[in-house]
Amino acid sequence: MVIIRINHIFVDNTVQNGRTYYYAVVAYDYGAPDIGPGISPSENNAIIELDEYENIRSIGKNVAIVVPHQPAAGYIPPTVEMEETDLFGSGTITPVIRAQGSLKEGHSYAVTFGVDTIATVGGYEYGFQYVTDEVMVYDETDSTILFIQKIPPNTLVQFDP
Repeated sequence: MVIIRINHIFVDNTVQNGRTYYYAVVAYDYGAPDIGPGISPSENNAIIELDEYENIRSIGKNVAIVVPHQPAAGYIPPTVEMEETDLFGSGTITPVIRAQGSLKEGHSYAVTFGVDTIATVGGYEYGFQYVTDEVMVYDETDSTILFIQKIPPNTLVQFDP
């Protein structure tokens, strides 16, 4: 079984500090109007369960509740230091910390990319063509893997004639 994940980032630039926002990610289709009497469009649901005082009791796994705010006075955001070792590629990496609150103070983190050889070209010192087949985020302080994503081989290369 091949699992393909779709990763998207949404930044809402229209929010007001201190106001509560509810976001849900849902899948939908357009239906099938040309089949028989037609099939209506469908969508999975977003669940936000409230009590009688409208306090949140539970939310579905596709729902996020956010209250934006300014950083505290004197807050210094985490920084990214690039350490490039044993690089063969020509791509550009622009790291962005998306979940700053998930970082632990005093910890160092590493992002590594797994590679796979997809072709060789004879007569050249570096006559290989590589492709990224894995991304891993590692907490160097705790010696723990925080995130690993294996990229299925059938989605790595697309030949465009």
